[in-house]
Amino acid sequence: MRRLTPRETRQTLRRIGINQAREAAFAYADPRRQVRYHFHHHNRHQLLYAMSGSLFLETRSGAWLLPPQRAAWIPAGVRHATTVRNAETRSLYFSPRTFATIEPDIRILEMTPLLREMILYAQQWPADAKGTEPFRRQFFDVLMTLLQRQSRTLDRCRLPRPTSAGLERATNSFLADVAQGGVAAAARRAGVSERTFRRHFRREMGLTWKEYVHQARLLQAMEWLAGPRTVTEVALAVGFQSLSTFSQAFRALAGQNPLAYKHSQNR
Repeated sequence: MRRLTPRETRQTLRRIGINQAREAAFAYADPRRQVRYHFHHHNRHQLLYAMSGSLFLETRSGAWLLPPQRAAWIPAGVRHATTVRNAETRSLYFSPRTFATIEPDIRILEMTPLLREMILYAQQWPADAKGTEPFRRQFFDVLMTLLQRQSRTLDRCRLPRPTSAGLERATNSFLADVAQGGVAAAARRAGVSERTFRRHFRREMGLTWKEYVHQARLLQAMEWLAGPRTVTEVALAVGFQSLSTFSQAFRALAGQNPLAYKHSQNR
């Protein structure tokens, strides 16, 4: 995995031409694999999607894992970092002077077959494409209308980040080994009682410790399933004692069972 520095990330964005493009909207197919773009922002809205594989999207307040069933809407000016492992990444960029943002913050969208095909079709219009035929603008207008309809938040794809030092110690320790999700150990690391920990955690994170553990385990499972481990090995490694329970929970998050997801990641 290559981790780009802030300077290297800025240089890459300039090569893509995100901020320099003249057209109101354009498409970009990222050829890179095994790379992390440092925290950055741009002056255009971005629709980020992995045709295959998974993307990892981060902000200062949370992180999302994006399988092919999800896309991320990133408004202009929002700082974020993106990690591309084996993903086939496609992005669409929209000028805020022409296209209003569908939401002021990052939103995770359900990917429909129609939206997927429209993203593919839009690849004929990269940043340096010549011509401003009316059909191009009409196409992106329709696409934005569809995105508006899909703009409900899918919070189950998000793992929030704490702001207090105690909760940060507890979550960092847990994320280093998600099979160990006991609240007693987490409270000790935070330096408070279990009761206080539960109350502070829910207030700061917007979900219970149990919900956070469940979410983190499934997101970790999605990442590991893209590698050589079997479904059973992954289920046990993230703390599930029952394969059927793991499969049911995984399907609720990813929209497909773990084995089908694994095959889709390793094609």
